[in-house]
Amino acid sequence: MPWIPQWAVDFIAKFGMEEGFDITWEITKKYTGQYFVDEMQGLADASGVPFKKIRRFHMIGELTKGSCSMYGAWDQATLGNKTL
Repeated sequence: MPWIPQWAVDFIAKFGMEEGFDITWEITKKYTGQYFVDEMQGLADASGVPFKKIRRFHMIGELTKGSCSMYGAWDQATLGNKTL
């Protein structure tokens, strides 16, 4: 993905993807409405998945500059407990 800045590639190589998602959040959070943070918190509260993990999932598209919708499901949410 040549559109990802070299500093970001180097940062992820050194510290890992989770830290890459976290730094992406820090860079972009000033452009994010509180309603979105509240929605992520609601997802965390309802699912039992830690807020930070949900926030990291949401940063995949931002970090990669994706232009698509994302969907993920696993365990009992899928037929045969598969990961989608």
